[in-house]
Amino acid sequence: MALFRNKKKEKSKEDKEKEASDYRKKKMASMEDDERLEKGQLKLRIIIELMGKPKDLMEKTFDLLLKKLRDDENHHVIKEDRADFKQHGKLWTTFAEVELWVKNFSALTALLFDYLPSSVEVLEPQNFILRSQDFTDYLNDMQARLHQADMTVKNLRAEVQVLKKQAAGMLNNLVVLSLREGPKTLEEVCEDIGTSPEDLEPYMKKFVEFGKIKMDGKKYDLVRKK
Repeated sequence: MALFRNKKKEKSKEDKEKEASDYRKKKMASMEDDERLEKGQLKLRIIIELMGKPKDLMEKTFDLLLKKLRDDENHHVIKEDRADFKQHGKLWTTFAEVELWVKNFSALTALLFDYLPSSVEVLEPQNFILRSQDFTDYLNDMQARLHQADMTVKNLRAEVQVLKKQAAGMLNNLVVLSLREGPKTLEEVCEDIGTSPEDLEPYMKKFVEFGKIKMDGKKYDLVRKK
């Protein structure tokens, strides 16, 4: 009779990483305050704010944001006080005051960029003694994140410019299609393409300036080639 060994199912890389992360989180949560200070941790009080709409989406987003903060192995949340959502015009706003320990200055930098708190107060330690290497690492980490943020903003600006150009081209085509039927008022063009006079009028003025269309009394018309 053949004997078969029961092979243990090998853990995936993701499972191993999760176990290691869970272990680090438990270790972070179990430390005494004196041990934290000895290891260079910082105790903070921060305020995180959120504004947007609709309300149900903002509530889910804020829940996920605070859960991410609690689950981060580089933080240990001590206290969390959340305010109710309040409506300001069409937008909903809320905030949370959170007391937490952060692992080190590198974790502090990540916290500032990832969660963008509106207020940060250092509760402990009262005084800092930093090695030059630790401060150098902190500055380099901050600089790297600033460069990353700057590159992201530049890429977004470039994408917005492309989208604006494409949108203007599409709008121009819609206006031309509408005016092929003959001269029309601003309101009549808006009715054809499904927009409001307030939104369309600035573009119509630019189209006139560029010589793509012309004003004939109170009506717009195509510039027809002879």
